Amino acid sequence: YIQNITWRNTTLLERANNIISIPNSRLSTQIVKNYDANESSFSVKVPVGVGYESDLDQVEKVMLEVANGVVEEVDGAVKENKPVLRFKHFGDSSIDIVVYFRGKKYGDQYLIIHEFIKRIHKQFQLEGIEIPYPIRTVIHKNNQPS
Repeated sequence: YIQNITWRNTTLLERANNIISIPNSRLSTQIVKNYDANESSFSVKVPVGVGYESDLDQVEKVMLEVANGVVEEVDGAVKENKPVLRFKHFGDSSIDIVVYFRGKKYGDQYLIIHEFIKRIHKQFQLEGIEIPYPIRTVIHKNNQPS
């Protein structure tokens, strides 16, 4: 957040309470994206992957139930906007999905994402839906003297 603006520099306060001082000469020559301007809410995107053997209708149903619960129960989520789920593409080890939420402010995304990941992980375990991960085989060559 912007903490102070003087003729010489702008002071920002990070969420971790770190203070960043930026010379105004640098700000005036850069593109600055303001996540808090002109919009009454902020888009929050959460990617998720499920196994290829998953029943996608069941996955969609479970994910939307969990996402709707997050919207209703987490402060900072915009209650008037229902979460949206889209199957994105076939990944290397999963079918990739994106769930979109709306947060009231930029900082609200962290708690929304946090709660959704915890809840979807638990619900996937209960429903037997796999969250795959890539498996790699590492081969070590023996260094034998010639």
